[in-house]
Amino acid sequence: LDNSQLQGNLQIQDFQRQAIAFHLGLDQIDLDRYLPPKPAEAEESQPTTPPASGDEVLLPFDLLRSLNINGTLTVGKLKVANLKLDDISVKIAAQNGQIKLNKAAKLYQGTYSGNLTLDAQPNERPHVHIEQNLRAVKASPLLIDLTGDDRISGTANIEAKLTADVTTLNSIKQTLEGPIGFQFLNGQLKGVNLGHALRQAKALYKGESLPETETRLTDFASLQGTLVANNGMLSNNDLQMESPLLRVTGQGNVVMSTQEIDFLLTPIVVGTSTGQGGKALEELYGVPIPLKISGQLGTLKVRPDEGALKGIAKAVAKAKAEKAKALAKAKLEEEKRRLRAKAEEEKR
Repeated sequence: LDNSQLQGNLQIQDFQRQAIAFHLGLDQIDLDRYLPPKPAEAEESQPTTPPASGDEVLLPFDLLRSLNINGTLTVGKLKVANLKLDDISVKIAAQNGQIKLNKAAKLYQGTYSGNLTLDAQPNERPHVHIEQNLRAVKASPLLIDLTGDDRISGTANIEAKLTADVTTLNSIKQTLEGPIGFQFLNGQLKGVNLGHALRQAKALYKGESLPETETRLTDFASLQGTLVANNGMLSNNDLQMESPLLRVTGQGNVVMSTQEIDFLLTPIVVGTSTGQGGKALEELYGVPIPLKISGQLGTLKVRPDEGALKGIAKAVAKAKAEKAKALAKAKLEEEKRRLRAKAEEEKR
């Protein structure tokens, strides 16, 4: 069919119960060819469809309850929503309103595996249980293909265990529960420049002019944490980021319906190399500087926490004193070692 070739077998195992078994293999398919045109591509003369309220029933549950199938589908190459996947395997078992899917695929130099159980039995609200795993996936090309923009890059490892009421889109947002663990290695975070925000904090507490606007980009060696979905929110309290210049901890929330972000990050300068203005931050070495991150994913605002600015000068002075004390102690210990070595040499 078109550019695709399908092979396999299908059996009707029980006519009365309409039980079907199958094993099918598809070499390749581009599902985007069969989707309706995007709004920008549709004719302007056509009336626009008003946006859905989110309360419409999502799935044909009567049909799903009638399914009685057991089978496997494999696809060599698949393109859907501009995403490109290889070596896809899907096992499905459906009976009495319970549908189970086991999935695996290769994508963007990494792998995907997952399980999905949909319970649509009569007299119960349809709900789903999902377990998903991404391993060693290149985040930047995936996000560019999916959304046209790569807000974060690096090698991604993601693990999610979620449940939700899937009656409507709004019910999913309000009942989605479970953890989403994430780790990104050797990448960049777009829309945020933590080094610039720290230089702003330094200028504010010293009464100096603010630094010029810089590229909103933060390099990192690792970025990891856990998002917990509950009551329409994604919450995090274990964010950790490491770079040659900074160590960052954080916590905050994301409202799923509006994508509003409210996070408090606490970077600590641990290096003063040239990367991302490290020399200019030498004075803040070892001092926690709380930063507020707010707005939406596309328009993030980063600013120093006003309540913490008053304590920065005191913390900087304390850090300088401790550094001077440590240097003096190290110098004293070095002198003692030198004298002991000299005494030993004279004794010999």
